[in-house]
Amino acid sequence: MVMDDSENLGHASYEDMDYVEECDDGENRFVEPESDSELADSEEQHPCRDDAIKVLDGHKESVSCLAPDPLGKYLVSGGQDHVAIVWEVETGAQVFTTEGHEDSVTCVAFSATGTYLATGDMAGGVHVWLRPETEQQPWKLIHSDNVGDLQWLCWWQPSSTCLTKPLPAVLASGDSDGLVVLRSISGSTSKGTIKPVKYIAGSGVPASAATFYLPSINTDRPKLVVLYQNAELRLWDLKTEQPLASVQLDGSRNDPNVVGDPGHSPTVFCLACPQPKPLYSQLKDRELLAIGGAGVIRVVVIRQTDPSDSSFVAKCISSVETGDDGSVESIDFSWTHPYLAYGTMEGTVGIVDTVKLRVRQKWTYTDQDGGSVSITCLQWSRAQPVFFTSTSNGEVVAWPGLSSGNEADLSGFAKAPEPLAVWRGHHAMVLDLALGDLLSTQPNVEKFIFSASDDATVRIFPVEPSVLLR
Repeated sequence: MVMDDSENLGHASYEDMDYVEECDDGENRFVEPESDSELADSEEQHPCRDDAIKVLDGHKESVSCLAPDPLGKYLVSGGQDHVAIVWEVETGAQVFTTEGHEDSVTCVAFSATGTYLATGDMAGGVHVWLRPETEQQPWKLIHSDNVGDLQWLCWWQPSSTCLTKPLPAVLASGDSDGLVVLRSISGSTSKGTIKPVKYIAGSGVPASAATFYLPSINTDRPKLVVLYQNAELRLWDLKTEQPLASVQLDGSRNDPNVVGDPGHSPTVFCLACPQPKPLYSQLKDRELLAIGGAGVIRVVVIRQTDPSDSSFVAKCISSVETGDDGSVESIDFSWTHPYLAYGTMEGTVGIVDTVKLRVRQKWTYTDQDGGSVSITCLQWSRAQPVFFTSTSNGEVVAWPGLSSGNEADLSGFAKAPEPLAVWRGHHAMVLDLALGDLLSTQPNVEKFIFSASDDATVRIFPVEPSVLLR
C-alpha cells in the first residue's frame, strides 16, 4: 500500500520541533557494521519529513525498549549503550541515567503505580530503582541480581492511588535457561525492602515470553503464564511455585495440539492476553491467550475447573492463519471491542474477532515505493477502536479497527483500510512503540506516541484527534 504525505497526522515542521540532545565528546553514536549483512540491516532511511515534536537524543547506540510512566510524567528507554534513561515527557529533559548494566538494556518496566522502575540487560543483570518523592532526590537502587540471558520482565501489583505507601509488587523475569525469578518488593517511597527471591525452574529451554493470567490479576494469588521456546505454555501458581496447567503447541500451521515431533522444531514469537479493563461488555474472552508463531496465531483458553482445589485446564481452541509464512512479531487485544490485531515480519496486518475466532480483515503494508516493510510493534488505543503499528522502515502508522463498509476483497475479507495517519522521522527501524496518556478533553485519545529506533533516538509524535477519528 503506497502512502503519500497527505495521509500524515500531526505534521510538525523542523522549526516547531524541540530537539533534545545530550552533549558528549563527539564520539559517533552508530556502531560500524562488521559485515555486509550488518551493513544492510543498519542502512539508514531518509524520511522526507520529521513529524516528531521532540527528539530525545541521549543514547549513543540503538534504543531497543520503551516504557511510559503510569502517572504520565516520565518515559524510560533502554539501549545498546548499556544504559536506561528516564526522560520527562513534557520537556524532553533527561532526568536519570542508570549505571551498572554490563550489556544492552533490553527490558524496562514501571510498576503499576509508577513507584518502582525495573531495568534489565541482555547479560541477565536486573536492577530495581525506587522513584524519588521529589525531583531533587535521586533515583535509588534498591535491588539487583543476575540471571541467565534475560528474555523479559513484567510486574504485578494491586492497584493503589497512594504513592507514599505503595502496595507490595512482584517483579518476574525469564531467562534463556527457562528459569523464572520472582522478586517481592515492598516499602515506602523513602525505603524499599526486598523479600527472599523465588525461583521457578523450567525445562531447560528459554522462557520466551510471559504475562499474568488475567482472571488472577486482581486477587491475592496472581498466576503467571509462561511461553517457552519449545512452544510449551504453562500456568504457574506463584505462591506454591507449582504448575497448574500446561499445553504443548506447534508454532507452524500443523495440528495445534502437538505432543512432540522429533523431526519438527516448533517456533513461537509472542504472547498476549486481553486488556485488564476493557470498555466493551462482552467479557467471554477473559480466559483467552494468543500466541504468535510462523504464519499462524494459536488461541488458547485456560480455565479453572474446580475452585476448591485450584484445578485448571489449558487447551488450544483455534488456529488463525495470518496470510503469510512470516513470524508474528506483535499481537495486542483491543480495549474497545472483542478483537485482537497482529503484525508480521512479511508486513501483513490483520484483525481477529475473539468471539467468533475468525479473521475480520487482513492486508499487507508497503512503503511509498511499494517495497516490503516488516511490522515490528503494534498497540491499540485505550479509548478508541484505533491501533498503531511501527515498521522496519522507521514509520508509525495509525489504522482504523472497525471496517467502514461491507465491501469485500477477492479473498472474502473486508477491504483493506487506508491508514488514518503516518508519522515519519526515524532514519532506521522502529524497535519499540508506546502510547502516552489520554487527552483530558473529548474525544479521548492518546496525546503522544513514543517510538524507539535503531537510529539511537526516541521520538515523541503528536496525535491529532480530528484526523485520527475521522
